[in-house]
Amino acid sequence: MAFSCFSILLFVLFLFQGSLAKFLADFTATDHAPMILSTRAVVSLDNQHAAWPQPDGIPYRLDGRYSQQDQAAVVGALNEIQNNMQQCIKFVPYNPATDAQKPNIYIGPMTTPLENPNSGALFPGCFAFPGVVVRGGRPVSSGQKLGLVNGTHGCLENKRDTMKYIVNALGLRDEWRRPDRDNYITVNLVNVRTDVGVPPVDLIRKYHDPITPVDTRPSPQTIVNLTAFDYNSITMPALTKFTLDPSKPLYTIVPGRVQTLNGVANTSVTAAGSLAQLSRDDCEGLKAIYASTCANIVCPDPYGSGPTQTTGRIFSIKYGKAARFEDAVVNENWRADSVSNERGPMCMQNPSQPPFTLTGVTAFAEDCLYLDVYVPPGFLTPYYCSQAGLTGGPVSALCQNTTKLPVFMWSWGGLLSSNGRGLPNGGGDLAKTLNVVVVIPQYRTGVFGFLSTGDSAIPGNYALSDMKAAFNWVYQYIDQWNGDRDRITVSGQSDGAAIVSAMMIDRTIASRVFGTITMSGSVLSPWAIKEGPLTNAVGLGARGGCATTPTSSLAACLKGLDALTLRTLADAYFADPTIPHAPGSPFWSMVIDTKHIPGDPAVLLADRSRKGLTGGFLHTYSKQDAAVVALVAFGAPALLGNATNPGPTYQFILGGAIPALMSEEVQCATASIPLATRQLVATTYGMTPTSTPAVLRTQLFQMATDLNHGLVASIKEAQLYSISEASRTGNSISVLAFDGNVSLFSPLTGGTPAGGGFPGLGAYHTLDVGYLFAGPMTLFVSGQADAEVTRVLRSQFNSVITTGRGLGAPFDPALQNFIELGQDRTYQPRNYQRAIQMIAFWDRLKQLGCNPADPTTSPELTVSFAGYP
Repeated sequence: MAFSCFSILLFVLFLFQGSLAKFLADFTATDHAPMILSTRAVVSLDNQHAAWPQPDGIPYRLDGRYSQQDQAAVVGALNEIQNNMQQCIKFVPYNPATDAQKPNIYIGPMTTPLENPNSGALFPGCFAFPGVVVRGGRPVSSGQKLGLVNGTHGCLENKRDTMKYIVNALGLRDEWRRPDRDNYITVNLVNVRTDVGVPPVDLIRKYHDPITPVDTRPSPQTIVNLTAFDYNSITMPALTKFTLDPSKPLYTIVPGRVQTLNGVANTSVTAAGSLAQLSRDDCEGLKAIYASTCANIVCPDPYGSGPTQTTGRIFSIKYGKAARFEDAVVNENWRADSVSNERGPMCMQNPSQPPFTLTGVTAFAEDCLYLDVYVPPGFLTPYYCSQAGLTGGPVSALCQNTTKLPVFMWSWGGLLSSNGRGLPNGGGDLAKTLNVVVVIPQYRTGVFGFLSTGDSAIPGNYALSDMKAAFNWVYQYIDQWNGDRDRITVSGQSDGAAIVSAMMIDRTIASRVFGTITMSGSVLSPWAIKEGPLTNAVGLGARGGCATTPTSSLAACLKGLDALTLRTLADAYFADPTIPHAPGSPFWSMVIDTKHIPGDPAVLLADRSRKGLTGGFLHTYSKQDAAVVALVAFGAPALLGNATNPGPTYQFILGGAIPALMSEEVQCATASIPLATRQLVATTYGMTPTSTPAVLRTQLFQMATDLNHGLVASIKEAQLYSISEASRTGNSISVLAFDGNVSLFSPLTGGTPAGGGFPGLGAYHTLDVGYLFAGPMTLFVSGQADAEVTRVLRSQFNSVITTGRGLGAPFDPALQNFIELGQDRTYQPRNYQRAIQMIAFWDRLKQLGCNPADPTTSPELTVSFAGYP
């Protein structure tokens, strides 16, 4: 049976019988037949139940015995579900003139005998069929019973309970009865009441367990999508539900499991079974079932956190182990150490306050080397099948799928101080759209990932070692997710790209990589590597009362601090205005060491180029990449102006902006950069005393982009990889120039929707990530990514992932060629003007350092900048 289209949703077999005992056996069997869960939407291996055919108008009838209060309770629950689903699912009162031949829901108390639904004794509990009943391949048009009653074990006295059975009727299954539920909760069987209409063991039965005692049929094999357990689901019962002793809970959380309440990690069970609306996964499950009307809604997370699992499975794996200030090693015991389908804690962030780290995330830990694996919907991977215990049964053949998919390994950026693993959307949509396995590792950040004494005491580059360990884990084990280890593309953005770039220095990793994509970052970026790291290590240690000499004593002291104390010290050190720090630059960075970056990275990359790369290399950045960096560094009034300030002046550019932006590149303190050098840079970039504020701003953005992301980073790296024919073939450059005017609202820079914000920033830093992952970009902008730009950008990535080559022609230094994604939302070929000469210009200034630049003695400094296309 084909499962390539998960929008075709059929439901479990149920054969209605007159006998109450047989009814209960067959009714509980509706949860028992073979099925696949995509998120929480059910695909059954029979054709007896289906999604409601007109979800935007499902007729319902209310039993005449309901009181007005009961009727109001039912209608209130129906309305709440409609609102939670943003009206893509609607319930309408039954109209006999128009709805007599339509499938409809008859809502009322369940009675016995079943042949007369409007008379007889009341059944004490509530029930729902799993979707609309199908007969002869078509939904039945008679009223389908949804049993909702009052009473101790009923569901009408609590809107949340009423909603639970309604969403069951729409097709969602109970989260607490998943086959793997014992990994997440422990049900207290001895505290389950015996007077609820079914035996306690059947009431709490997991989907694939045998039904007793009225049914002795063998248990059909069940497949359940092992997404993160949703403690917040509307289908989770309250703690006192069905209990003999209400002072004792129906279930408890398995020790070590974490749930989230209002964005806060909480190991207490008090929050489970209490959310009085659909959880995000409830919404996503119904969205998947009713894609015809719900495909375009965005399901919010009522608690503001948690993974999105709308498009495929997500697995969280503990890929590595590392002690503080030591290199990571591959975790060979990952099966036992991983948290299955909950996501492990995020790495400690430093600085730990927004905007440098994520809001609403508090589950941080130093032991944090986890990665998330996303697979496309419908793939029953070997690891998944082993976790589900699928060793036989009618669907076991689905576990034998040997299709190998390309692998896309992503490294988030975050100023080397934070890690975006917890951002919305994850890699699920990318996995689905590109039909790839997406792997997103997290690595140590800030002081934990980059502190260095410059010697063997604290060598540094721990984040780089983490990502290398993650790659090696993927290379060894990704076949367990149908990943092809011979087609691994590694990619990252900003400092994540710099780490990916540095990984290519490693000969073993470079020989195993199929494709590499860097976005707005390189190991050649001036902020990527710090010289003289000992100064910061000593300053930090002194604040913590550590002996700073010898470095072994300093290392021992810093290793002995608890994680929160070390982070607090690092936060204070970062915030000290007396410590020199270049604008828009990470405080802690990679360093030259003896293992990971054993020398000048430009020399090392050139050597790697001569030896040839196994796969291609796509270098990308945005046309106004550093505009937002400059805006944050110098402030909106200085660069954009206001009612009393026309904007940047030549004096501001010469005296403040230029030296601040170029100090890291030339390795010279801002105040020590000679005036002659500043004037030369200004003239070269077309900034003169008579330039208008608009021209000064535009050219300053260009200069900042050249230094941080484009010219001396991406373009120079492409130039190095063009040295040999072996590496040149798959070596290309792509630029994002599409300006969606999204900068009208930029929270990071102080804009507000009411206040207008800052137009004219162009295609700036991090927008490319929003387009790639097709999610909200609210850290920098307001609104959603442009769908067509997303599609075209993804086509470029897909080309590298599947062929090892980008869409553009290989970079030729003689042609200075690249492709640009512009306002027409297509890639067009372009050529730089004097980009290679400008690289030589900045290389010469770096050599001069704090010495004055004299064009008469340095021909490299005589280039005139004519702008880029």
